[in-house]
Amino acid sequence: MKKTAFPSFNAYSECGILTYGRLDGRECFLRHKDGHDVPVIKSARLVRDEQGTIEGVVETVTDLTELQKARHEAEEAGLLPQEAPPANSGWPPQPLTRDGLLELLDECAWNKAEAGRRLGVSRTAVWKYNKKWEIPLRK
Repeated sequence: MKKTAFPSFNAYSECGILTYGRLDGRECFLRHKDGHDVPVIKSARLVRDEQGTIEGVVETVTDLTELQKARHEAEEAGLLPQEAPPANSGWPPQPLTRDGLLELLDECAWNKAEAGRRLGVSRTAVWKYNKKWEIPLRK
């Protein structure tokens, strides 16, 4: 088996990059070569050729170790309130469905740019979903 510098595409399917084509500011952990987990925030984009075939993924990863240490120290000193994360943080993202898109378009008053922002895609992508699922462009 040929080794590559890229993880398998199975690793990318776990974070939703293959489904949505992008990932913005997700906090997660990467495993250090010595075995400990490193807190990071990452963003990623699919790279496609002219035919739309996936050629790879470009990722930006930022180490959050120092930030988490500072947060922990501030909490211990009583400088930050300790609060639970929201019950529904929106992660992992759910696959987009026709009904889900219709509901989102209603919430956004059929503004495709706003729907795209909420989905993490361009308004052109929203338009393509409209066309694919035969959803009218206006209500």
